Amino acid sequence: MRVTVIDYKAGNLTSVLKTLRHLGADPVVTDGDLSLVEAAERIVLPGVGHFAATKRLDATGLTSAIRTAIARGVPFLGICVGMQWLYTGSSEAPEQPGLGYFPESCAHFSESQEKSSARRLELTRNPP
Repeated sequence: MRVTVIDYKAGNLTSVLKTLRHLGADPVVTDGDLSLVEAAERIVLPGVGHFAATKRLDATGLTSAIRTAIARGVPFLGICVGMQWLYTGSSEAPEQPGLGYFPESCAHFSESQEKSSARRLELTRNPP
């Protein structure tokens, strides 16, 4: 299985490639070769860091190519910032648009949301 992995110079590329190979995939990496995205059977957009790093996707033309690939039914996996990029934007970098696949904007959890989620997880692991 061939997987096109997008390298926008901010992702956890090495870990993703190692995992894909372990699973028997044949990953090919591109940081701007649009023909690889156009021919993609599957796309992975790894991510670590800040939402603003996705500017490189716009600058290289990858945003449009990925949008076209998703529209034609190519499976897409976004990891971390790669998943956040599917939204219209992020509070982390409000000036940088996302792909817009989901019509919402990503935002950091508030402290109360974090505590509430942690409490629910604790109750799930250790019921009263």
